[in-house]
Amino acid sequence: MSRILNLPDRAPRLIAPTTTKKIAQRMLSASAQVADAMPRGFHVPAALDIMLALYVAEDDARYLTVEDLPVPGAPSLELTRRWVDALIAQGLVDRRGGLHALSTAGHTLVDTIIERLYVAQRALD
Repeated sequence: MSRILNLPDRAPRLIAPTTTKKIAQRMLSASAQVADAMPRGFHVPAALDIMLALYVAEDDARYLTVEDLPVPGAPSLELTRRWVDALIAQGLVDRRGGLHALSTAGHTLVDTIIERLYVAQRALD
């Protein structure tokens, strides 16, 4: 679904779903590069990375198990499970039969984060 982005001091701008997916993929890629450079366990934006991975997967009509979640720098699968459980407890992720997807609130939150990053990037251009 396309979104209207309201930039401060600029005219509203339409951004396509492929743009938001691409931003999410870039965020995951950047996180993976940082995780690769840091000592294991020192790069832990796991909650955001989990949500971004689910956002991208949903756009591809895929639902992921905890084992399939690409969480850059996650020290262990058990830690990823705990983060997923915490996101479920916050109402940001739904679990059905071992498969995970963003809840409506989770999807709205990721959209908001991507929109804010888009605004910040445009302000720096």
